[in-house]
Amino acid sequence: MKPFELNKYIISQLQITNGTNTTLSKPTLSDIDSAIVWMLRKDLHRKLPSLLNDVKKWIDLLSIYYPGSDLVKNFLHYLNEFMKNRNTLSSMELQNYVNSTSTIKLPDLKLNHCNGSDTTKRGYPCTLWTLFHSMTVKQALLAEQNKLPSNTKPSNMIVSIREFIRKFFLCEECAAHFINMTSNAENEIDSYKGCVLYLWRGHNKVNQRLRYDVISNDPVWPKVPFPTKQQCHLCVVKIDEKGDALEYDENETYNYLKRFYQLTNKADNQNYNHALLLWFFLFSFSTLCSY
Repeated sequence: MKPFELNKYIISQLQITNGTNTTLSKPTLSDIDSAIVWMLRKDLHRKLPSLLNDVKKWIDLLSIYYPGSDLVKNFLHYLNEFMKNRNTLSSMELQNYVNSTSTIKLPDLKLNHCNGSDTTKRGYPCTLWTLFHSMTVKQALLAEQNKLPSNTKPSNMIVSIREFIRKFFLCEECAAHFINMTSNAENEIDSYKGCVLYLWRGHNKVNQRLRYDVISNDPVWPKVPFPTKQQCHLCVVKIDEKGDALEYDENETYNYLKRFYQLTNKADNQNYNHALLLWFFLFSFSTLCSY
């Protein structure tokens, strides 16, 4: 059987605008916004009405911890309110809300950091990993500020992510690996810092397993242990003969992950600044010409 190429399927279904000609080294808000756009338009509705409670729980979690743009945060807030009191919701009703009913319109898919070297690389799985890491970081930061709900447990985030993958992720083989990897999360995570590091360790294990997989590996973005010595000198304690990290200082790595996954729309801001500078130049020029 021919292996299922998830990104190729995704790009054949939706128009994706590449944010830049070259992939950015740091994730942007557009990358995780794109994860939400895809899952709302293509993933969640497929399991309605049978998994309505699971969809509601996931949307509720996103509305609390979503670390992306204000536009998508507001969309999730209103979607959460829309769904709260629904005892039933069909696939078509959710699609209509997302595409037509909501007064807030979702942005187009736009990949920056997750823009692969071709249509079968990175893409949606990359945006999901970025979303998940960013949510664990946001939760940890809220915990440091004593702003978490009182009934929250450190393992809740990973358990919720695991259930989303189990019930909604399109690649069944990928889902099975993730579920197996996180099967004991409830007993292995005892702090919010530990939750951030748990997902980071897991992602490195996945990359190690897929490192030489022709379909998923992007030659422009080889699946090496993250972060590298070049990315975070203090994080990496020991390297092998190829320069790959063998051992990490997890306190330094935690601090690095917090910085790395506190996202900004760098690419979009650059485009906005260029437009602003052009406007300022034209305005100044027209003012001079009027004298």
